[in-house]
Amino acid sequence: MASRRQAAPARELAYADVPARQAKMLGSLPVIASFCRRLDISGVIDELVPIRPVASLTLGQAVEAMICNRLTSPAPLARVQDWARDWAVPEILGIPALALNDDKLGRTLDAIAPRLEEITGAVAVRAIGAFGIDISQLHWDMTSFSLHGAYPGADEDYPAPAYGHPKDRRTDLLQIQAGIAAAGDGGIPVYARAYSGGAAEISQVTGTMNALKKIAGAKKFLLVGDSKLISYDNVAAIGGAGCTFLAPASKLYVTAAELAACDLGKATEVSYVAGRDQHKKNTSPGQLGRWYVLDDDQPFWIRNSTRKSDPPIQLRRIFVHSTARADAALTSRTRKLTRAKDDLRRLVSGPGGRFYPGEQEVASRLQQIARDRKIGPYPRCTLGTTPPGGPEGSRTGQGSDQTAGAQAAGTGQASGPGPADTWQGTGSGGPGKPALTWWFDQAAIDAEAATDGWYALLTNLDATQTAARILLRYKAQEAVERRYGNLKGPLAVAPIFLNSNRRIAALITVISLALLVFCLIEREARRNLAPETKLDGLYNRQPARPTGRLHPDRPGQPAADPGHRDQPGPDPQAQPGPGPAAGTARRRPDPPAITPSPADVIYVHVRITGLGHARCGLDR
Repeated sequence: MASRRQAAPARELAYADVPARQAKMLGSLPVIASFCRRLDISGVIDELVPIRPVASLTLGQAVEAMICNRLTSPAPLARVQDWARDWAVPEILGIPALALNDDKLGRTLDAIAPRLEEITGAVAVRAIGAFGIDISQLHWDMTSFSLHGAYPGADEDYPAPAYGHPKDRRTDLLQIQAGIAAAGDGGIPVYARAYSGGAAEISQVTGTMNALKKIAGAKKFLLVGDSKLISYDNVAAIGGAGCTFLAPASKLYVTAAELAACDLGKATEVSYVAGRDQHKKNTSPGQLGRWYVLDDDQPFWIRNSTRKSDPPIQLRRIFVHSTARADAALTSRTRKLTRAKDDLRRLVSGPGGRFYPGEQEVASRLQQIARDRKIGPYPRCTLGTTPPGGPEGSRTGQGSDQTAGAQAAGTGQASGPGPADTWQGTGSGGPGKPALTWWFDQAAIDAEAATDGWYALLTNLDATQTAARILLRYKAQEAVERRYGNLKGPLAVAPIFLNSNRRIAALITVISLALLVFCLIEREARRNLAPETKLDGLYNRQPARPTGRLHPDRPGQPAADPGHRDQPGPDPQAQPGPGPAAGTARRRPDPPAITPSPADVIYVHVRITGLGHARCGLDR
């Protein structure tokens, strides 16, 4: 990288009204800058996207500044310049605060956008080599980020905002998606990419696997994902590349009858304690969740449903039972049935009244209860009209027997509650009024209860890997899910206010690089602390395990109490621009720049909770 062009040194500006003393925050900025240098992020970007020699700031330097901002005090692009004035950015990064204006940062995102995959791949390779990251097991998943704005005329060369199924359930907003592949070794995100808001996750697996192959080189790896990883094309591509995979089976590849037929007595218990149960190991060992595995004794084949000529692929299917999952299913089902029972009891007291004068209104309410309470095939009913002259409140003498959820469609015949159907009720508004008898089908409830706690895993790992070992490898999938929590938490990737999808893709990549640094700091802190697992005084003066959020800035200094920020900034990605998609932040006039001598600067140590939340104080 010796041939890369260097930016010309910026001219220092001096003003007459220089304060006698100036305070700047230091915090974890030196630590973050040192990790950026070890990864050579600036060098990688400057080599891939060179600039003119007359420029005062290289693109790599601008990206490193954005990474440091994201990991110290996330701010909108329009306020990064203010952040650089308050923090020791010129002294640590060698970048004058005046150079980090929002125009420069926006142009930086535009410039690096065409080379995003090359940038992330090169930095990942350097991280693997410099820190010795084991990439034999990679965990892949996707998430979504909601956008504010219309984004008309999106650039077709970059992920396009679109409506989809957002994780935050804001279906009224456009979204962009992001995928991360994290190594099992410390959950380090070695690959990240933005995707269109309407992209199907199952269609992105092959491209991701090919990109990971470029990063891994000759090394083989296990790709762990969710059920959307499984399809004939994906399985064939992964096997053709000489790699292995592991993912849970969807309902397409395992039926409820197969799960219900599993014999827990033949399963093998796995020595595993979930993270949420760690505190129970010594106090309440009887309340620990337990996991069991059972190899499928029948051969399992996956076939191409669109091309029958393609050869079937044999996979290994492992059934897993979790007592915690079974208890949760029982609790959820009981809660749903109880709430539905209360709704139905109120309904049977009102047929023929103001709100339910006829059978159609009663049937509509039955459908609504089944839908809102999500009770599926459980409710059954008979609905008709009390014969004229019949006793008030008598049961129906005519009408249809239906499942409650299919009343309008006329499907699902029933003859009435049986001896085992203990959840039931009946009511009528009187002669000539609707009469309703309802009950819950106990056979359907028992059939579902037989599958409680069971699910299946699919893999192409050979028999040398035991079923217990395969489950333990799958349980590490929470690493990538935890990294999405970091992205949406201390790194504040959302909400996003940018005026083009080109910049959105570039900014997500920059924040992904910040996440890489974030995770490397966590990993190195834990490795250097070993064999101990907790650091005294780290969290609220109590022992705690080092994480990216709980990071000591200097030896002997604990992290601060949670819940403080020095610059909240509601819109971390806001920037001014034309059109409805522009950010709301407005650029303020720049105050006179000051270049004090080192003797005139007071560096304020910032006690931080994580790398993104800060509280500063100055001893007077």
